[in-house]
Amino acid sequence: DQNIIIVASDQRATRLASDLSFFDPDTEIIVLNSQDNFFTKYEARSNDQMMKRLKALKALRTHEKVTVILPVTTAIKKIAPRRYFDNDSLRLEFGQEYEFEKVKEVLTKMGYERMDMVDGRGQFSIRGGIIDCFTPDSDHPYRIELFGDEVDSIRTFDEESQRSIENLRKIEIYPAEQIIASDSIFENAVKNIEKEYTAYAKKLEKKLPEHSEKVLKTRDELVEYVKQVSNL
Repeated sequence: DQNIIIVASDQRATRLASDLSFFDPDTEIIVLNSQDNFFTKYEARSNDQMMKRLKALKALRTHEKVTVILPVTTAIKKIAPRRYFDNDSLRLEFGQEYEFEKVKEVLTKMGYERMDMVDGRGQFSIRGGIIDCFTPDSDHPYRIELFGDEVDSIRTFDEESQRSIENLRKIEIYPAEQIIASDSIFENAVKNIEKEYTAYAKKLEKKLPEHSEKVLKTRDELVEYVKQVSNL
């Protein structure tokens, strides 16, 4: 069963989660707090909350037994359309072949941060033919060993001791960010920014020329920023 419960506040969400976990210990309960900006990754707390939200999205999408509790201020926030989340996953299976460089490229595109060693969710590392990846929904990171382009083994492991925990036949890796940085998204963003800001500046041109110039300057700065972060 899946449940989404909307409550009045963070405090109420926390209390309800505690009560439900006592009466139904077999159901995973995810609390999504309201005070954090889920679209930033600059602070550890914000990153932890975003990982929780991605975990909830994955659980709901894959029909896992889960209860998601969130205050109304979180419930009304917009998120990316489901199709972005569904289309941008990586499925790896024992014995199948995958282009090594392509796997690395896809993980980066899905928002995973490359590290020397994985120690937190949303990270991946590469050493020789070994790829470690810690997804938002997993309790432990995955270790994928490739022999050439063929998957030779898949297992979970303890990130501190590096000891293997469980061998797996296949895994599905979901994004580590809510919006996947595809070129089409950024191209559309640039077009919309240019269209809307140019139209607004034109309206101001006669009566408020100085404001019109400021709008055009803001437009150019936004377009330049989007191009920089997307490599357009």
